[in-house]
Amino acid sequence: MSNWNIDLVKQLEQIHQPMHGPVGRSALPFMLIGKDGTPFTVPGFSKGCFFRSKFFAFLSTNVQHHCAVLEVLMPCCCGCRLFRTQAKVLVDLGHFCGFDIVAAPVFDFLQYSDVTQEQICLEFLLKGSESPKTIYRMERNGVQHTETIAVHNTSTASSIEMNLYAHGKAIPFIVPQAGFRSLTVSNLQSIEILTLEETVRGTVELQLNICEKKTIYY
Repeated sequence: MSNWNIDLVKQLEQIHQPMHGPVGRSALPFMLIGKDGTPFTVPGFSKGCFFRSKFFAFLSTNVQHHCAVLEVLMPCCCGCRLFRTQAKVLVDLGHFCGFDIVAAPVFDFLQYSDVTQEQICLEFLLKGSESPKTIYRMERNGVQHTETIAVHNTSTASSIEMNLYAHGKAIPFIVPQAGFRSLTVSNLQSIEILTLEETVRGTVELQLNICEKKTIYY
C-alpha cells in the first residue's frame, strides 16, 4: 500500500469523531475525489427510495486491504442538507487521491408538519335550567391544533358567559348582548356555557387548524 494511500486512510480515520448519535457514525460528511479530479458518485437505495449521491460518512476502514465502508448520504436542496440512510458502499481507496470535507448539516430524519383547516358552525338555544352545558368537545388526541372561536350573541336581553377549556384550564369568555367576540386558543378541549338568566340564542363559529407532524427516516 503506497504512502499516500496510508495517509488517506489516516485522514479518514481522523474525521471519524462520533457525535451524540449512533456509535460509529462520522461527525463530518465528505466527498471522495477520484484521480481524474472529479467527485466519486454512486447510486443509493434506502427505505424504498432511489437516489444518487457524492456525499458520504465514514464508517470503518481496513488498512490491510486499503478499503473503507462508507454510509451514502442523501442530498436535499442541492446538497445544502444531507440525510443519513441505510445505504452503504465498500470502496478501494487506491482509486482516489483525496477527499473534501462538506460544509453541510447531516440529519437523522426529515420532519415536517401537515396543516389542515376545518370550519364548524354551531347554533344554540339554551334556557337557564340547562346550564352549565358543554356545547362543543374536541375529540382529536395526539395532534397539535389551534382554534379561532367566534361567538355571535343574537339575544338582546342577556350576555353569554362561557368557559373555553384549553390545556386543562378554563378561559372566561363573555359575549355581550346582541354582540360578537372572537378569540384564538391552542389545543381547545371544550366550550361550556355557564349560568343563564334567561333563554339565550347564538352561533359559535370555529376555524380549526390541525397540525400533524410526520417523521421520515431514509
